[in-house]
Amino acid sequence: MPGAGTRGSSRCSSSSSLPVQSQDSLGRASEEFKRQQQQQQQQQQMQPVVFEWCDMGCTVATASGSRAILQGVSGCARPRQLHGLLGPSGAGKSTLLDMLTMRLHNANCTGQLHIHGSPITQHQLANSSVYVPQFDSLVPVMTARESVEFAAAVRLPRGATRADQRARVDLVLQLMGLAEQQDMLVGGPLPGGLVLPGMSGSERKQLHIACGVVAGASLVFLDEPTTGLDSCSALSIMLFLKGMATQQGATLLASVHQPRAVIWSQLDQVTLLASGRLMYTGPTDELVPWFNSLGYPYSPEVQGTIPDWALDLVSLGFDKVAQLLPHQQEQQQTRTDSLRESFQDGLQKFPAVPTKISSGFAAVVVPSAASAVGCDAVAGDEFLQDVCSAYGSCSSGSLSTITALCQPGDEVTLMTTREQLEEAAAAFQKHLQQQQPSLFCLAAAASKDAELASAAGMEPTCAAAAVAGPPAGASAWAKYKALLWREVLVMTRNPLDVGGRMLVFTYLGLLWGLVCFDLPADAAGIYARSMVAYVTVALYLLMPYISMSLFSADKGLFAEDMAGRLYHPLQYYAAKLSLSLPFNAVLAVSFQLIFYGMAGMRRGAGVMAQSTAISLLSGLIGMQAVYCCAVLASSQDLAFVLAIAWTCPNLFVTSFMQPLRSYSLGWGMSWLRYLSPSGFAWQALLQLELAGRGFDCSKGAGLRALGLVEDLIPDAGSLRLIKQGLSRLGPNCIASGDAVIAMNMQPLPYVASVFILLGYFALLLGLTYFGIWRISKRKR
Repeated sequence: MPGAGTRGSSRCSSSSSLPVQSQDSLGRASEEFKRQQQQQQQQQQMQPVVFEWCDMGCTVATASGSRAILQGVSGCARPRQLHGLLGPSGAGKSTLLDMLTMRLHNANCTGQLHIHGSPITQHQLANSSVYVPQFDSLVPVMTARESVEFAAAVRLPRGATRADQRARVDLVLQLMGLAEQQDMLVGGPLPGGLVLPGMSGSERKQLHIACGVVAGASLVFLDEPTTGLDSCSALSIMLFLKGMATQQGATLLASVHQPRAVIWSQLDQVTLLASGRLMYTGPTDELVPWFNSLGYPYSPEVQGTIPDWALDLVSLGFDKVAQLLPHQQEQQQTRTDSLRESFQDGLQKFPAVPTKISSGFAAVVVPSAASAVGCDAVAGDEFLQDVCSAYGSCSSGSLSTITALCQPGDEVTLMTTREQLEEAAAAFQKHLQQQQPSLFCLAAAASKDAELASAAGMEPTCAAAAVAGPPAGASAWAKYKALLWREVLVMTRNPLDVGGRMLVFTYLGLLWGLVCFDLPADAAGIYARSMVAYVTVALYLLMPYISMSLFSADKGLFAEDMAGRLYHPLQYYAAKLSLSLPFNAVLAVSFQLIFYGMAGMRRGAGVMAQSTAISLLSGLIGMQAVYCCAVLASSQDLAFVLAIAWTCPNLFVTSFMQPLRSYSLGWGMSWLRYLSPSGFAWQALLQLELAGRGFDCSKGAGLRALGLVEDLIPDAGSLRLIKQGLSRLGPNCIASGDAVIAMNMQPLPYVASVFILLGYFALLLGLTYFGIWRISKRKR
C-alpha cells in the first residue's frame, strides 16, 4: 500500500511567483506541453468550439406559487478564452451551469444550446465537453497518479494508447504542480471511521481539476474551481486553465466565487447574473464602461476591485450604505472641521460654558451632526436648539453659519431596489440584441422541440446543418476495466473492507459451530436441526449490516462521478458486481462450511454441496438487499430503516414460527409467507436435512423431538396417559423426517427452491440498478 508521504511545502511569496513550482519548472513543463501537443496532434484533434446559449429560463414551484430562477439569459463562450460566470448567492449560477451542461431535468426549463450555430444534443455535448463539479470524487486509498490515470482511462478518446495516456497523465501532473506528490495517497476518512493521512485540501482541489481536464476536451465547464483554496493555489489553477485555453484552443466556462483582482485579470469574458436576470455578458474590460453608461460609476479607491464592486452593485440582499467619492470625502472632512470650530466659537459666547467643556461637546456632537446627508440634520436638531436656548438667545446668524458650512456631497450610487435591477437587466437585453443579434436569431429559428427539455432525451430538430459528430470517448469495455481496477484498489487497500468482513464471518461461523456442536442424531435433534437451519438463514440476513457504511460511502462516490458524467451507470454496476459477488460468495460459503461440520449436520458430499448452494443464495440475497436499501435511501439512517423493514418480515412470515397447516395471519394476509425468500431457504435446508431420514425415538425423547416441554402437559386424567406414552416410546420407535416436513410445509423440489431464490436475487439486482440509475439522473 503506498505511503501517505509528506505534503509539498513550496508556496508562493508573491503574486508573481507560482505556488507549487518555480517559474523555471513551469516553463520547462510548458515547453514539454507544446512538444507533446505537436506529437499527439494526429490522435487528439481539438476543434475550436463556439458554444452559445439562448434565452435560458427556468421556473420552480414553491408554496407561494411559481418562482423564476432564470429569465432570458443568453451568452456565448468562444475558443481560446476563459469565460467567468459571476453573481451573488441565489443569482442562478448553479442552475445556469446545470442547464448549460444538460444536467437539469425540469420540464419548466427552456432555452436553446448551440455549437457553431447548430442545435446540439445531450449525447453530442457529453462527447465534446467535460464538466468538473465543485466537489471531488477522489478515492482516499488511491494515489494522485492513480486518480489521474483512472480519469484518463474513462475520459480519453478511443484509440489512445497506454503510452498516450501515460504521457498525458505526466503532463497534467507536471502543469498542476503535483509531480512531487504523484505517489502520495489522496487520504481522507474511510468508511468505518478511520482517517487516512494524505494530501492537503488545496492539493486535493488541484488533483480534482487535473482529473477533469486530463482528456483535453474542447469545451470545459468548471463549477467554482478555486473555492476553498488559498490565494496561491487558486492562482495556479487559473493560470493552468488560462494556458489550456490559449495554448490548446479550448473553450472554458467556469463559475467563480468572489474572484480577487489577479484572478479577474485572467478572465477574458464574464457573465454577471443577479436574481436570475442577465446583467452583463461580454469582455471583462467592458463591464465598467457599461454600468457607467447606466449611471453607476466605479471608484477603485472606495469600492476596491472591479468584481467586488460589480457583485455589490447588483446584490439586493443587504442594506447598502451610501459611499462618497475620495475627493468628496476630503471635502466632507474639511466641512466637519470647520463646523466644529464654528460651533465651538458659538458656544464660547455663553459665559456659563467653560472652554474645556464646550470644546469637548463640539468634538462629540458635530461629527454625528455633520453627516453625509447635509446640514438639515443639524439645523433641525431639537437638541441643539435646546442647548442654544439654555445658554441664552440663539442667534440665527450662528445657525446659518453652520448651515452654510454643511453642503451635501455627491454619492456613489448602487442598485437598491428590484426596479433598478430590472431596469438595468432590460437595458442590457436591448443592448445585447443590438450587439449580438445572432443569439436571438438562433433562438427564433430553432424549433420548440429543441428546448432544454432535450436533456431528458429529446433531440432538437432544426433546419440548420447538423453538428459534426465529436470524437467518441473511451469504449464501454475500457471504462468497465478502469472501474474494475478501481474497485480492486478500493477493496484491497481498505483493511475494514476485506479483512474486517472476513474476520466477522469467520468468527460467527466458529461461534455458531460451537453453539450447535455435535447435534443429537436421534429424535431429540429434529427440532434442534430445524432451529439451526432457521438461525443460519437469519444470520445471512443480519450479517450484511456490517457493510452498510461501505455501501453508503460508495453511493456518494458514484453520485459525484455522475455529476462529471464519467461513465454509464451500467458499466459501474457491472464492475461492482464483478468483484463484490465473488467476495460475498466466499464469505457466505466460508461461514457455511465452518459451522456445517462442527454442528454435525447431515453427512454426504452431495447433501453438503446442495446445502451450501442454498446458503450461498441466502447470503447473496441478504447482502444485495442491504445494498439495495443503501442506494434507494437518501441517507444512511433511512437505509437502516428500510433494511430493518425488509429483514423483520422475512423472519416473521416463515413456517418455522408455526406449522403451515395452522398458519394464518387473518384478513387474507397469509400469502405474505410467499414473499419471504428466507422462508423458502429454510424449507430447502430443512428438507435436505430431514428428508428420507428416520430418527431413533426409543429413548423416550418424543416430547423433545416435538419441541414440547414435558411440564407444560397437565399431569391429570387422559393427558397423563398421553404424556407417559410420548415420553416412554417403544424400542422400535423411529421418528420420520418426512412426517415433520409435511407438518411444517408444502414440500418443494430442490431445483424449484433454487430457482425461486434465484428469482428473488434477480429482482433485488434489478431494484438496486434502478436505485443507481435514479442517482445518475439526480441533479447535483
